[in-house]
This record gives sequence, C-alpha cells and structure tokens, in this order.
Amino acid sequence: MPTSMPLWAERWMHITMGHPEVADYYYEILQTLEIPGTVYAGGRGELSAVRALPDSNGKNLIVVCKDISQ
Repeated sequence: MPTSMPLWAERWMHITMGHPEVADYYYEILQTLEIPGTVYAGGRGELSAVRALPDSNGKNLIVVCKDISQ
C-alpha cells in the first residue's frame, strides 16, 4: 500500500473535522499508509491499514482509504 501522494490539506481538514481526536497523528497516519502492519480489504473497494502506535499501551491506528485516481 505504499503511497507517494501527500495527504492533501483539503483531505486532512475533512478528516480532522469529522475525527478531531486524530489531529495530533498526522505523521503516524502517513506512516501507517506507507508501512502498514496489516492491510484488510473492505467490501466497497476500501482498504484498512493497521499499525500499532508506539508508546500507546497496545493501541492501534486504523486508516481507511480508497484509491480514487482511476
């Protein structure tokens, strides 16, 4: 799931308005997309990238994404 595309400002604004609790995890989200621990396929073409958050007592970060470039 490596991506060379940046997380555009408009998308980041959309994400953090709906999920303000992830606003401090910008770089962790990018890292999860670049090097996920596990990837799960969804039923509508989306992918869920999962990666353990360092120093979080076992919490995981799950980033749901979909390639809409095609």
